[in-house]
Amino acid sequence: MEDNQPVMGRAIGVRLRIVLAAIAARAATIAAAAPTTVAPALGAGDHAGSQAQVPFGRLRAVLAGDGIGRVRFGASPHAVRTAIDAMLGQAGGPYRRGGSCLVNHQITWWDQWAPDGQPSLAVYFAHGRLAGYQYGTYRNWIVRRPPDRGPVLAATRGLTLGDTLALGRRLYGRPLRLSEAQGGTWLLATRRGEIDGYAWGMPHHGDVSLQRVVATIDAGNVGCPAASP
Repeated sequence: MEDNQPVMGRAIGVRLRIVLAAIAARAATIAAAAPTTVAPALGAGDHAGSQAQVPFGRLRAVLAGDGIGRVRFGASPHAVRTAIDAMLGQAGGPYRRGGSCLVNHQITWWDQWAPDGQPSLAVYFAHGRLAGYQYGTYRNWIVRRPPDRGPVLAATRGLTLGDTLALGRRLYGRPLRLSEAQGGTWLLATRRGEIDGYAWGMPHHGDVSLQRVVATIDAGNVGCPAASP
C-alpha cells in the first residue's frame, strides 16, 4: 500500500487540475457571452458635477434657459417665490420695483450661509411675469468659495459659479462659446433656451480664455444690455 501512495497522489493531482481547468474555461465562456455595459452619454438633465468645491449632494442643476427648475418664464411672483423659497430653504426679499428695459420688478434671495449674502439669486419680472434671472453678480471680480452649507445652484450638467470655462467646454462641447463683450462673457445654447453669464479671472479686460471662471449664470431678460451679458 505504501508503494501505491505516490501514484495515487499524482492521479488525484491530475484530476484536480483537469477540474480546475474546466471551471476556468466555463467562466471565460460566460464572461465572453455577457453583454458589455457602456456608460450612457450625458443628457440635458444629467449632473456631471462641479470643480468649485461643492459636495455633489448640495448641487442643484436647475438653472435653465427658460426658467429655474419647474418654474418657467411667464410664472407669477407668487408661484416663483413659493418654488424658490422651498428650493433654497429660505425666504426671498420683497417683490420690489427695480430693473430696466421692460424689467420693472425683482425678488432677490441673499445666501443665508454667507457673510456677504453671495452668491445671490435675483429674478426679474416684466408686467407681473417672470422674465429672467441672474445667479451671482457681475460686480464680484473675484469669485469666492461657495458657502459651506446650503444648496448651490447650477446650470444643467452641474456648471456653477467658480467653475472654469474649460470645465464648461468639457461638459457642453462647442455649444459653449466665449465672447469679449463687456469684459468677458460666456454663452450656451440649449434645448430650453440660451444661458449666459460673466466670466472673470484674466488680468486684462477682454482677454477671454477657457481659464476664466463663471461669475454669473443668467437667462432671459435681466435688464438693458449694459447690465447683462
